[in-house]
Amino acid sequence: MRCHYRVSKGWMSAPCGISHFKGKYHIFYQHNPDAPRWGYMHWGHCVTEDFITYEELPVALTPEEGGSYLGGSSIVADGRLYLFYTLDNTIISAVSEDGIHFEDTEFDSVTGNYDYLMDPHVFEYDGRYLMAVGTGRHNIAGIALYESTDLVAWRFVNDIVTDPRFGSHIESPNLFRTEDRWCLMFTSARQLPSRNICAMGKFDGNVFEMDGEYMSVESGPDLYNPYVLSEGKRNIMIGWFYDRKATSGASKGMLTCAREVLLNKAGDLVIVPAAELFDNRMITAESSFVSYDNGRLRIMFEKKTVFDKPYRSVPDVITVEDVGTVETFINGGSENITITVC
Repeated sequence: MRCHYRVSKGWMSAPCGISHFKGKYHIFYQHNPDAPRWGYMHWGHCVTEDFITYEELPVALTPEEGGSYLGGSSIVADGRLYLFYTLDNTIISAVSEDGIHFEDTEFDSVTGNYDYLMDPHVFEYDGRYLMAVGTGRHNIAGIALYESTDLVAWRFVNDIVTDPRFGSHIESPNLFRTEDRWCLMFTSARQLPSRNICAMGKFDGNVFEMDGEYMSVESGPDLYNPYVLSEGKRNIMIGWFYDRKATSGASKGMLTCAREVLLNKAGDLVIVPAAELFDNRMITAESSFVSYDNGRLRIMFEKKTVFDKPYRSVPDVITVEDVGTVETFINGGSENITITVC
């Protein structure tokens, strides 16, 4: 692989933590080391310095037999790396001094009156820590907000989203600043037509106020559970590159290329390949897989169309190609297509 991470064995799926710690980006992900399918989920772990070359590290979190550690996030505080993750509708935590060996913290577990409570996204805001958590109650999806001053004791703030349009629950919430605006990005239980949703708005540390409508993050079929790391003025996004056509789970374990979420000159949200991919010439403006004719953009493999969409005019397209995959960024990143071609 040229700029993607794939686990060496077993199953991997959604990224569930990205942090810059001791000079490297630490990326955690859902992982079953025992079989190429979902089940008995650990937290896998890899590192990179440039989003091009990745090193697989030992598993970071191993549950007791019969359990599964599900999604969450990571954050660096006081020179240590913290992980927040989900077990049986409860949020728990672990910490590391070296970024490799993790132990349980004195964290007060977070629970709530929800049918689903999952995928905590922890971030710093105005001298305190906030946690956006995907929820669901009575088939109404939502996102709950908690706050803490020490990453140990947490207090429920409010539900910043409750919306039945997204089905029974919300996964992988991300709440981050883009210049003077905020972006809320998450994965819906329903396809609308995409499961990856975002909205722009204002956030005061308690309430997220949308200033428009919900938008699809992705036009393609193979991006799931994007995770966003805010690092200074950069918002770095990596998602699960899911091969929906594969008959074997062994081919489903890969992360997307690193991307950046930002505002263009018109103030619109765009998603583009990370700067490191441009620096290392991983981007092409002329792809053998992508063509435009008769008003349609097509992605093809061995003369078979795998993606087809009409456009009124010729779109501006750049592409990241890798083994069996195509990631296309259209009109400055205003639209993206993530797809496996073989």
